[in-house]
Amino acid sequence: MCGFSGIYLPIRLNAERITASLQKIKHRGKDDTVIAFSNTGSTPNYYACSFSSEETKQKLPFLQGAETADLWFGFNRLSIVDTSVHGMQPFYDKHRNCSFMVNGEIYNYKELRKTFLPNENFQSNSDSEVAFKLYLKLGDDFVHHLRGMFSIVVLDHTSNTISAWRDFFGLKPFFYTVLEDAFIFSSEINGIFATKLIKPKIKPENLAQQLYLGTSASPNTIWENIKSVPPASKFTIKLDNLSIKIASYWSLQYDPKNTIIQEQEFLQDLTDISQLYLISDPEIPKGIMISGGLDSGTLAHIYKNQSSHLMGSTIYDSVSSELPFARLNAECAHIELEEYEVPGKVSIETILDFCMAEEEPNEMPEATYFLTKALLGKRKVLFNALGPDELFYGYKYHWHAKMLSKFPKALLSFLAKITSGSKHRKLSEIHQYGVAALPFIQRSDISWQEIKELFGYDNSKDWQHPIDFILNQAKTRFSDFDRLPVLKQISFLDFHYYISSYHSFRADRPAMLNNIEIRFPFLDHHFVQKYFNLSNTDEGLHKNHNKPFFRKQIKGLLHPDVLNMPKKGFTMPLDSWVQELNMQSFTEKLKTHFDPVLLRDFATTPKRKWQMISLSTILSNHCSII
Repeated sequence: MCGFSGIYLPIRLNAERITASLQKIKHRGKDDTVIAFSNTGSTPNYYACSFSSEETKQKLPFLQGAETADLWFGFNRLSIVDTSVHGMQPFYDKHRNCSFMVNGEIYNYKELRKTFLPNENFQSNSDSEVAFKLYLKLGDDFVHHLRGMFSIVVLDHTSNTISAWRDFFGLKPFFYTVLEDAFIFSSEINGIFATKLIKPKIKPENLAQQLYLGTSASPNTIWENIKSVPPASKFTIKLDNLSIKIASYWSLQYDPKNTIIQEQEFLQDLTDISQLYLISDPEIPKGIMISGGLDSGTLAHIYKNQSSHLMGSTIYDSVSSELPFARLNAECAHIELEEYEVPGKVSIETILDFCMAEEEPNEMPEATYFLTKALLGKRKVLFNALGPDELFYGYKYHWHAKMLSKFPKALLSFLAKITSGSKHRKLSEIHQYGVAALPFIQRSDISWQEIKELFGYDNSKDWQHPIDFILNQAKTRFSDFDRLPVLKQISFLDFHYYISSYHSFRADRPAMLNNIEIRFPFLDHHFVQKYFNLSNTDEGLHKNHNKPFFRKQIKGLLHPDVLNMPKKGFTMPLDSWVQELNMQSFTEKLKTHFDPVLLRDFATTPKRKWQMISLSTILSNHCSII
């Protein structure tokens, strides 16, 4: 897990801006840093800097500051697989005159090396170098053989092009901006702003969509001229004219199968992917996030036979009812459990710290930040059980959607007309956009119309509804989207949009701030595709019985109390954190973006208060950069 940045500007720059960018995201790779530069068509030069490791400072010339070039790029490394200096990036091939950087992990690198590269010479035992050699051998097709989470950048110094690939579910970030005469990319938005080549400026329509969805749907961000590469996509830019091309290289497909999967086959699949995701040097401390739910309990059980050094970690608050179940999960897996209590009251400094841990406003404090902060220095890899809820229908909205899909559209229209308030709004949106949009509609506690009015712009009536935006993208990515059963549509949207734009986006930077890599074994795209194709996984789904297929397969693994517990889930104690806050100091900073009167009335619930606190804090931080 690492971080990278790059800057192209036709006029020659010195190292100041790339150094500032990499320094800003140094938390992504505390172990080492290398900075490189080249001019059009030339061979790149690699340097150590003040925050490189001592070994790199001995190996490479030291950046003096007088060097100038039109292309600068660099890499911060958090070393996990082959921790020696030999695994340091960027990698370079003199015959192709190209540089290569990858942020993430390629879990099947040993198999790839054996299958495709048996006679290659390697300078390291890292997974990243295998991905690089595979690219040199196969070209763009290399990405189809990777299993992992990654953002990969290839800089072709001869053709003057930069290409980037983002992993199948967008677990690793890649942000970029194309200006009139410049191109900047980074693993974080902060890395782009730190170059001081672009001023932070909110894009109102994107912020409005963010407030509705609770996050920005890729490729959008809340910032003017800053975008993210969508999941499972290749990005290419020609530096000669700054023209870009973005193309999807993979999508979930649906080949319905009414196959009977026996428990033994399912558990073997879980064992195989879990084993694959264990890769690291032996001394790397690893742990697992354990809650009281089925998914983390299952992952803990699978790992108990594969690694004797895994520690479990859980968080709870004084009113949490999941802690006894988390203890049962750890006990059944024979894993020692560390318990961390989230305080019910916190200082304003703690609130601001949580807000600053993220790059876009959130709806509540990020639990991953609390846990990884508690584990700082104790873990370098942390396993997360995200995935089965989205794949096997673990949320209440799955059952609601299954029921609503049986209603004639005319009945939904009638129900919308005879109801009022939020019920009217939600039923109207379901009637307009279809039952597949139900999760987005249920998560939002405010209508799109109210959000547009909050901004007070005359042109807001022309803003695209965020559900329209997401559905249009889904249909572009998968032309048969409308033909999918409604639960498969929801699952498709969860995997291609909500996981990348919410779950992993919210977890990535907070964890990296604490030098911890989060891994998601259940999000292996081979595993997801296999079980996405099963047409019978909703059999037995009802209001009080979620994930029927998953429960049936794991019934012998977990304690009966866990297996039969209704889904709960942990949420941070938001109400008590914001209960006594004076909102005026936060909303005052937002009056240039929103109608002041409507803003006062908006920030009334804990969720909306946190959104405004978070937005105000992030804006204040970025305004101080310039």
